[in-house]
Amino acid sequence: MAENTENKYLNKVPPHDNDAEQAVLACMLFDNEGARIAIEGLDSQDFYSPAHQLIFSAISDLYNGAMPVDIITTKNKLIEMGVLEKVGGPEYIIKLATLASTSANTKEELEQLAKEVGIDLRLMGLRDDIPQICKCADIGVMPSTREGLGLSGIEMLAAGLPVIASNVHGIVDYVTDDVDGYLCDPFDENVFAKAISKLADENLRKSMIENCEKAAEPFDVEHSKKAMQDIYFEMLN
Repeated sequence: MAENTENKYLNKVPPHDNDAEQAVLACMLFDNEGARIAIEGLDSQDFYSPAHQLIFSAISDLYNGAMPVDIITTKNKLIEMGVLEKVGGPEYIIKLATLASTSANTKEELEQLAKEVGIDLRLMGLRDDIPQICKCADIGVMPSTREGLGLSGIEMLAAGLPVIASNVHGIVDYVTDDVDGYLCDPFDENVFAKAISKLADENLRKSMIENCEKAAEPFDVEHSKKAMQDIYFEMLN
């Protein structure tokens, strides 16, 4: 009986928090003070994920060697260690970068990594011509981990763009699976990749245009004005 109980617990996954591990590594990548605090208080074995253990070790080696710590130097250190692919490749380092984009050199670092993995990345900054940009695109993607409403998604739908978005509060009010786009787990990039591949089909995109425009209609400014007027008139009466 004791042996069966022991085997039962041996097969269980110990408690761990993958999001917390990622947050620590992201902070270390972009903040030298954060790297110092983490290295002084943690050890690679404090991480449950073997990939995170290796990334922590790489960052620690850079920091202790008085080398700059960023996504480029960390990637190169992992290559030197012969474990870059083992931790998920440069794509995973990019994913960590998106969790804490606070470095002054983030733009250049992301552009360099995108170039290395063959991604046509264009960081366009603040724009006042969003409707025109949407008309030049084929699909819209919103991998937000949280949204109040997400006006950018509504703008894309109004332009007739199918939207691939996170299944989080706000966005689910206007994106419907297989109707005007697809809803995905914001922490699963593979689901987003599959949805993007699916919408590479031009005929499928065209079949959603009308649904996209209809989904955006309730959020038109004129509808909002009328709703506000109705509320005030009801209160006054």
